[in-house]
Amino acid sequence: MYHINDDIKAYQLINGQCNKICSWRRNSRSCYPGTCGITSDSCSCDIQFDEGDNCMIISVLPKVTSCSISLRLKGISSSDMPCLLSTASPMYSSVNGKAFSIKWQTSFSGPSLDEYPFPYYIYDYRVGITSSSFHWEHTRGENIIENGNINCDFNIGPDNPKQGLHYCRKFARLSEQLKHKDSLLFSAYATNGGYIERKNYDYSISGNKRNEREYYVGQTVTMYVNVKVDTEPPTHCSLQDVPCVGNALDIGDPYTRSSEVDIRWTSWVDYVSGLTARPSYECRVLKMATRHDNLIPDYDFGLLDYTQSGDGYNVTFRPLPSPGVYCVILTVDDVAGNTRNARRCFIYDNQSEISIVDDNSIYLTIDGETFNNNSDVSINVVENVTLSWNGHFINQLHVNESILLAIISNDGVTFQEAYDSEAHPAGRPLSAIENANGIIKFEFGLLKEEMAIEGKTSLTPDWKTLPDLEAIVDVNFSDEVESGSYQFWIRATDVIGNTRTDFMSVNLIGVEKKSSLQSVIYAGAGGIIFNLAAVCLLVLICRYKKKRRRNKRKAESDLVEKNEDLYQHDISNTNQSHETSFFKRTVGEANDSCYEDIAEKCTADDDIYEVANPGQPSIRKKGKSILYIRFTKGLKRW
Repeated sequence: MYHINDDIKAYQLINGQCNKICSWRRNSRSCYPGTCGITSDSCSCDIQFDEGDNCMIISVLPKVTSCSISLRLKGISSSDMPCLLSTASPMYSSVNGKAFSIKWQTSFSGPSLDEYPFPYYIYDYRVGITSSSFHWEHTRGENIIENGNINCDFNIGPDNPKQGLHYCRKFARLSEQLKHKDSLLFSAYATNGGYIERKNYDYSISGNKRNEREYYVGQTVTMYVNVKVDTEPPTHCSLQDVPCVGNALDIGDPYTRSSEVDIRWTSWVDYVSGLTARPSYECRVLKMATRHDNLIPDYDFGLLDYTQSGDGYNVTFRPLPSPGVYCVILTVDDVAGNTRNARRCFIYDNQSEISIVDDNSIYLTIDGETFNNNSDVSINVVENVTLSWNGHFINQLHVNESILLAIISNDGVTFQEAYDSEAHPAGRPLSAIENANGIIKFEFGLLKEEMAIEGKTSLTPDWKTLPDLEAIVDVNFSDEVESGSYQFWIRATDVIGNTRTDFMSVNLIGVEKKSSLQSVIYAGAGGIIFNLAAVCLLVLICRYKKKRRRNKRKAESDLVEKNEDLYQHDISNTNQSHETSFFKRTVGEANDSCYEDIAEKCTADDDIYEVANPGQPSIRKKGKSILYIRFTKGLKRW
């Protein structure tokens, strides 16, 4: 049937000829969505459809409204990485996941019935998204580890196109966890399409019977996500075995009196994803404060504007508001989202000094008896002496501000040891700095007063650093030390470099001078002897003298009896712990100075004799040297 009425007809009589027009017949054009021309040889189609073939070819791609990939690992998700039209620009992720989720939202909508009402021969028409899927491929180097497909075609197809938005969200697991430098390529596909149904007036004049569906040829849009895994944060060449200029972070002297800090670093690198675009670096200064016996960040002065000159970066922060502990934090990010933090801490102090606490004096302890600076102390060189000065020195500001406490982070910022404050070039250590009232070092020195006065030696003692901060030193003397007045010096040093010294004067009674002051042996707290060689030599000398003493004991006893009338004994100056006797030589020729003050020295051409034990003198021929000798009760030297 070709002509039912003037409205329902398959041909148009033109100039006496029958020409096909748009109709229900399969061999005629439908031209929908669009309009028919004068003949069925042409159509005027909607802009989204191709006019070349009966408007049955969709000419536009589905619209992508959302497309992203997110990697997952143990509850941690990467940020959504958007799909791109090509694989040329990879996306970088710091999450080396073993699973991923995809989000894929597309749409396609044809023209509405208001724009193109159905002609009499169109029974139904539907277009939209007819297919949606993913393909993924995990590669490591040149090797494909695994691949797979994800179908998002649920309840859609050519006979059931999704009109409007089509949303697909899927979750999948990998058989092997991603590793540093692995790649994961995603390809997302969406196709539009649909169908048209024409009435079949050849079967029924009413058109209730429909022809078979005619399907539109759709277009497929493809989007990509090329993920490169980068799990390593930026690094600095100074931490690698490669030529390098500069440091990851440098603040100069970490113990400074200057109110400004000059912060420097050279370029960092990231070999996979690269550093972020400027600013690649964030530099800030933090003031530390005390909390629970630790130092934590208290005030952030904000990001600092740095300058770049070639490969070097520099920023000067000024002024530091007050003495205390500060930390410089340099944060470097890569494109994948990895972050490396470098830290250097320092102490700023332009005010403090070391003071002496008068109530805590320097003390000498001799055989259990203690003397201070106000005591008139004379000791024999063979006696062990303990010098102590607990609490005598203090840096009050360092104690009050707690600047030597341990530094901790409480803001979630982490630091790798190779980039933290104790790495080269080092800042202030993070651990608590061992100190005694703000003092970090004690030194001991010995100085002979009369030599200093006569200009025979420098006024500066030969300082020896003590091994700990217990404010005590055991001093042992060899029997080669010359009698006289000595100064026991202590020097205290704080972390900023301030020093303070104090001393105690002591009279030493020795024997004939056979060596210099280097024969003094002193030890640190606990009695650690520094000069073991001198001790060994002293033992050998004592053994030798003991042997000689046995051979001559009888001769000396006889000599005392024969010459007893030639000597005087004057026992005097006795106190609780000392009983001293003086022996005055009355034979031979000697200088008058021999009869003056205690421990004066003079020489004579003839022999001298020495009292070995007060009260029960024995005389021993000694040789010429000391004529006046001071003895302490209980001394056993010969």
